[in-house]
Amino acid sequence: MVLWRELAAVSPAVLQAARLWPVAAVAIVATVCLTFVPRAAPVAAGTLLVASLVIGAAVNPFYRGVYDLNTTHVGKAMDAVEKAKPGTWVGVGSYLTMALVMQTGVRGFDGVQTYPPEKMWHEIDPGDTDEQVWNRLAHVRWTWGSGSPTSRTPSAIRSSVTSTRARRSPRSTSTTSSVTRLRPPGRA
Repeated sequence: MVLWRELAAVSPAVLQAARLWPVAAVAIVATVCLTFVPRAAPVAAGTLLVASLVIGAAVNPFYRGVYDLNTTHVGKAMDAVEKAKPGTWVGVGSYLTMALVMQTGVRGFDGVQTYPPEKMWHEIDPGDTDEQVWNRLAHVRWTWGSGSPTSRTPSAIRSSVTSTRARRSPRSTSTTSSVTRLRPPGRA
């Protein structure tokens, strides 16, 4: 009930998107209660299954997320550029640009990397000098900088890469956050 009140006050759109939350909540409470009833393990497992299906049905097994960014103006523009000339993208600046690259499905050098793709990182760090930074689970975020790409670890779950190899988008109005195409190595 406390969570519902908080969501209703802060983000009513979340409650509208998750219309079956009461079913999941009842199933979770039933699961917890039935866990302590002798011989009710199969029923508890069934209510846990119902809760899991209700919670994940709209998202899993397909990666969709809460919002479909492909239907936004930026998502459509990225799709058009990608179809005309496929390449690699970088969301520079905030976590929102990182999410935009991941959600639109274009090939990108940022995002959550459970198992870091070595081929990608060898393009960024050919000598593996920053392998201790990138060879781990992390949220990879890019920032503007000068010189060759450098990697650092500003927090336990984040890797930050600074580069000038990413072109600043002519449509971008911000120098701190933008979605750009990555220049191939050796090109100015």
